[in-house]
Amino acid sequence: MSVSVKAQSGGERLAWKITSVAAIRRKPTTAMPSTEKHKFVFVSVIEVKPLAGCQLDPSEFAGAAVRVYIPGEDGITAMEKLLAVLKEEKFALIGMEFFVEKNSTDWENPDDEDGEALIAEALESEDVIFGEFGAWGYEEFH
Repeated sequence: MSVSVKAQSGGERLAWKITSVAAIRRKPTTAMPSTEKHKFVFVSVIEVKPLAGCQLDPSEFAGAAVRVYIPGEDGITAMEKLLAVLKEEKFALIGMEFFVEKNSTDWENPDDEDGEALIAEALESEDVIFGEFGAWGYEEFH
């Protein structure tokens, strides 16, 4: 599967932005019956490093930042689900900016239609949903 990117310069760092979000979309692993669907979605911004076999070519990309939407019964099960998906998708977790339950704060832009759609998709699919990746190459470190 190919990933299309476009360069965006911002300050001193050249950021690569993945324009094909679907390239990283996952197929749900197991769907729960509708009566057992999770009530919570946790939102996090994480920094990841692609590993061998990842859809982001690790020889081309040094890392990426992405907002993720994780359905879960509680924070522990949601974090376990996120870590399992990252391992499955061959990403190493480098950092996490925050990890909160969607309804516990009012920081999320209520008019963000994309975010709300991804939250709804996470609830419906019972899977971890990745937003748009902001990836960078190795040249930024030289």
